[in-house]
Amino acid sequence: MRTIILSLTFLFAALSAWGQRQCPYCNGTGKIVKNISVSQYGINRETKVKCSECGIYYLPSTGHSHIHCSHCGGTGRMSGSSGSSRHSGETYDPDSPEGIWAKGVAMTIKYGLPYTDEEKAAVERLGKSSPTMAQLWIKYRNILNMGTSYFNEQNAKIGYRWDKVASVDIIKNGYDKQLAEIAPSLELPSDLYAIYQRLYKSYQDAYTTYRNNTNASESLQNLQNRLDDYILQQNLLY
Repeated sequence: MRTIILSLTFLFAALSAWGQRQCPYCNGTGKIVKNISVSQYGINRETKVKCSECGIYYLPSTGHSHIHCSHCGGTGRMSGSSGSSRHSGETYDPDSPEGIWAKGVAMTIKYGLPYTDEEKAAVERLGKSSPTMAQLWIKYRNILNMGTSYFNEQNAKIGYRWDKVASVDIIKNGYDKQLAEIAPSLELPSDLYAIYQRLYKSYQDAYTTYRNNTNASESLQNLQNRLDDYILQQNLLY
């Protein structure tokens, strides 16, 4: 009898271990890295410091820290059946400032105007000679990025919703007005001006593509409405 009980105990322990696996998001550590901001691209002089927890070197302005992994709840293990678990003390909130920032970065990568090494270097050079102008450029390109992201995202979802050309133009005019308020004060060196031309073209192309597709969708919808009205009228006559 004792042998049977011991065998069952070992069996349950084995099944428990088999039912869990190492969390692939934190590699079993229970923690993940969180950066709450981007570096200042040379505008503010910084020296990299070494993280005492993971050993990497980082710029203090990035807000580098370690938080409980939201996928395993900080345990480092995940259930084989449920796939993930939640921890009541979870510190990551997707609606927090850093969560909103992270979603913004993801949107920029997917739909907007991601920073390149070339632009980063150009902004660093401008930041050394004119920090105010560098900040003004960042403000200007953020508006370009928001507009580009919006038009590209809406264009990607055009099959799931209907929009009006007039509405698209109103939104474009809103972005253009914000850009026009900054443009007279913006003086860019030749290297950054060439980057500006490429980014502005991407912004215009995103708008044009979405407007053209919206116009085609609107025309198709109007045609469908007329067809529906015709069918309805024919049904009323018979």
